[in-house]
Amino acid sequence: MSTPQPAAADTAARPTPHPPTTWTVRRRSSVNEPGAGTASGTAPGAAPVSVPHVAPGIAPVSVPGSAADSASGTTNRHKSRQVNRRYEFSWLARNGDIFDVSRSAPALPRFEEAFSAFARGTMFQTSQGLRAVEDLLPGDMIETFEGDFQPVLWLGSMLTGALPPGPGAALAADRPQGPDMFRLMAEAFGPGRPAGDLMLGPAARLLHRSDRLRQKLGLREALVPVQARADGHSVIALQPLTVQRTWHLMLPAHRVIRANGVEVETYHPGSASPERTGWELHAEFLALFPHLRAPGQFGALICPRLSLTDMAALLAA
Repeated sequence: MSTPQPAAADTAARPTPHPPTTWTVRRRSSVNEPGAGTASGTAPGAAPVSVPHVAPGIAPVSVPGSAADSASGTTNRHKSRQVNRRYEFSWLARNGDIFDVSRSAPALPRFEEAFSAFARGTMFQTSQGLRAVEDLLPGDMIETFEGDFQPVLWLGSMLTGALPPGPGAALAADRPQGPDMFRLMAEAFGPGRPAGDLMLGPAARLLHRSDRLRQKLGLREALVPVQARADGHSVIALQPLTVQRTWHLMLPAHRVIRANGVEVETYHPGSASPERTGWELHAEFLALFPHLRAPGQFGALICPRLSLTDMAALLAA
């Protein structure tokens, strides 16, 4: 009787030379569009979500006055078009499988924030040693700011610094424009913080502690947008000349982790209510997180967040 040979997908679940993690990955599956994972249209261990199909590079028509139309923030002359971009993400199913997905979805800040925090080469401490964000897989155990290790459940990426392709690309001129990336100079916040220059995306938030924060707001710590720390010297806003891939990641709960020694947050959408985007876009947004069975599973924020306006008022006080 012959010995069964492992499937090709089993051997491809973790590229060499990385050692295996504490999670058992039986196979790795790829999904290009909604409905390709299983016969029912959802992967094992994922919550079924009804999502309108969006073909790559196609700008679907929105109905004037609809929730999706109002959430897009476009002017009246552009209400018939919606810009899309390609999002890549992988997640760990409850049975240990890793699923990869490539999906076209709206190029709106609400969506892009989930994919644009860390640049290539950002290093995290894992149970197997330092690992770059582009080498992480769902199931890898990342050290948190509190000192424990938590598994990566979801990892997403997108290309930034370029206009989304498709007929609706002209709408990019109507969207807020700003720096695409931020360079944190070596030891900008103290010895080893960061250890070497660190490039972060526009959605990154840093853990902030200061006497003024305690005195004015009574907070021991808060999360602030990386843009709020840009000063042109220690933290420099950049617009790269070439397209860059950025990442974000989720653990079982919202936590603070260290990127090159700097305290940053894992992904959390903040308010996940449909009132923020409209029901149609809300369903499309939740479809990007198939490892969650309900919107409430994003959980609570580990500490308060401050906006750019909050930080400006705090510094001016």
